[in-house]
Amino acid sequence: MSSFRKSRRSRSSTICITSGPASFRFLIDTAQEPYVEHVMASIQKSGFDLKNIKYIILTHGHIDHFGGAAKIQEASGARVAALEEDWRMIESAGTTPGRGNAPPPRVPKRDMVLKEGDTLSLGGETLKFYKHPGHTPGSLSIEFTVYDNGQPHKAFVFGGPGPRGGVSGGEQFLASINRVAQIPGIEVAVNVHSWLTSYPYPNGGILERAQKLAERKPGDPNPFVDPASWRQWVKMAQDGAVQNLQDEKQKAAK
Repeated sequence: MSSFRKSRRSRSSTICITSGPASFRFLIDTAQEPYVEHVMASIQKSGFDLKNIKYIILTHGHIDHFGGAAKIQEASGARVAALEEDWRMIESAGTTPGRGNAPPPRVPKRDMVLKEGDTLSLGGETLKFYKHPGHTPGSLSIEFTVYDNGQPHKAFVFGGPGPRGGVSGGEQFLASINRVAQIPGIEVAVNVHSWLTSYPYPNGGILERAQKLAERKPGDPNPFVDPASWRQWVKMAQDGAVQNLQDEKQKAAK
């Protein structure tokens, strides 16, 4: 039986997919320095051992998603996976000085290179991977199953929270979100940004739904299982992507 947990951090989310009451196998995104220390402490405070992490999955090559991966990789011995295009982004970041000529960030060692349609199974859980560029060239989305009182529900991580990269990125993002709209049966949205996102999730993000879950009474629905809000968000993102592309084309024409 599997579920997911999310760790709040400065800008984006880390996602722990558990495969039993005492351990988890998959960690999606890792925060960045210094917030990775909070992520690691939260994992341990929740009763999990860092060494039980077998795979670190990176949704895309922005530092607030991969910046803590090297530290967690060293602490856990986990393998690290991303799409090829964003491995290149990560490796480039590792040789580029930061703001104010600060030293380049630590980056994880290149390990697993995922591609569209790959799956990864461990501990009774299977993750299916999609390439959805537009936020970055190699934004990675993930489909998996979560359970509520034994009832399975399809969960989905959309790896690129909004369009970037001018006309080209806007075209990619629009194509990606239109592909996402064709994936059937999604009931649980797992947001890589609960806030600070181009298209805020309707009816409450992860933090608001977690508060509702804490107050849930026997017989109440799980606030995370909400296919109607998922469909509403997809339509919002599609409309926003169309408008963004129009805006980017107007900028490019000036």
